[in-house]
Amino acid sequence: MAIPKYQYIKDELKNKIISGQFASGDKFYTEAELIAMYDVSSITVVRALNDLAKDGYIVRQQGKGTFVARARKHKLVEFSDVEIFETKDDKVTVLSIERGNKLK
Repeated sequence: MAIPKYQYIKDELKNKIISGQFASGDKFYTEAELIAMYDVSSITVVRALNDLAKDGYIVRQQGKGTFVARARKHKLVEFSDVEIFETKDDKVTVLSIERGNKLK
């Protein structure tokens, strides 16, 4: 059974975000760019984008555009990464911890 076009587009765009092709806060593709890239209707693109927004990968702002969410969802964060980001207004919630090297 073939997957729906919107799901294919959503999965491909999600992989681009997870793989680091877009950084947190980057401006994302416009609807028009995605329609041309995938040769699909606007309804298909809007559904894929809305699903990505609902899942927390992107943020859509009317009149401004679509941006990659700053939440770093599904991205492994090392403790040393904390030094890279401004912490003035951002908060970090640790959901789980996995010890890298096991002690005997």
